[in-house]
Amino acid sequence: MNTHERSSFSKEHKNNIRAALKRFSNTRIEQKIVVELKRRGVKFEQNVGVSSIKNVDFYLPKQNVVIECNSCFYHACLEHGHPAYHQYARTDDAADTRVLEKHGYNVFRFWEHEINASVEKRVNQIENETRN
Repeated sequence: MNTHERSSFSKEHKNNIRAALKRFSNTRIEQKIVVELKRRGVKFEQNVGVSSIKNVDFYLPKQNVVIECNSCFYHACLEHGHPAYHQYARTDDAADTRVLEKHGYNVFRFWEHEINASVEKRVNQIENETRN
């Protein structure tokens, strides 16, 4: 298959594969989020399916928040990624966000470079935007 073609696997099948792989290891940016959430005493679930919709990187049940950590390469960051190679990633991510929000989740997507610059700012953003 040409690297620029969409795969023939269903989105559900791809999500199941990603979730299975992620059960065994976290990316560096996910590890940074874990450390910061634990430091603040925030309860969370990791690599979990929400409402049979999608497997997400993090779910914070008390706040009904989903956190997705997007690597610049695979999610086609315009600053550091490879949009031509992963041209569908941004569209797929936006569609996933819309579905999750439609089901009442507060969705936060952070780029790898944002997390690396300051994981504290990312978690502050979540806290500030979800305060009652």
